[in-house]
Amino acid sequence: MSENDTLPKDPWTFHEAMDILRERYGDQYDVRLVPSVRLGGGPHRCRCTIRVSHGEFSAAADLHYMEAFRDALKQTLEAAP
Repeated sequence: MSENDTLPKDPWTFHEAMDILRERYGDQYDVRLVPSVRLGGGPHRCRCTIRVSHGEFSAAADLHYMEAFRDALKQTLEAAP
């Protein structure tokens, strides 16, 4: 990831994060935000998966989709060719 690809500082919005994907990948990306609930009433987790031409990147967080999305986006940009 070059200096020009740095992520915005906290707090940043879902729309700002999507703008980063649009700038970098045009319409060639897929974002999935999925809740998961553990059997037996365990804590709720949020998972985000971003699929782009150079791979698929996932992250999970407790209760906060934006945290999972930010982590997956960071992985995606760091692994960019």
